[in-house]
Amino acid sequence: MFVWYVYDITDTKIRNRIIAIIQKYGFVRVQKSLFAANVSKNTMDEIMIQSEKAIDEKTDSVYILPMCQSDFGETILLGKAFDKKYVNDEIKVLVI
Repeated sequence: MFVWYVYDITDTKIRNRIIAIIQKYGFVRVQKSLFAANVSKNTMDEIMIQSEKAIDEKTDSVYILPMCQSDFGETILLGKAFDKKYVNDEIKVLVI
């Protein structure tokens, strides 16, 4: 399933930990606090558990937003938008 991952985290150490978690699962940065990927439901659950452990629930916000492929296909990208091919399994990405 296609998943948007959005966060608002002020602490750099926590933010970097979150970025490492989601990039490990193939998420691609769309904007500074917005990532996207195609992942399984199990992977989405793993990311949720790891994210919950990593953040400070009193100050941080994380949104994990699943979207079906047909709705993602209808997404309108304007300006300098990301390439949908990176999160639509059309282009393979190696994140180091």
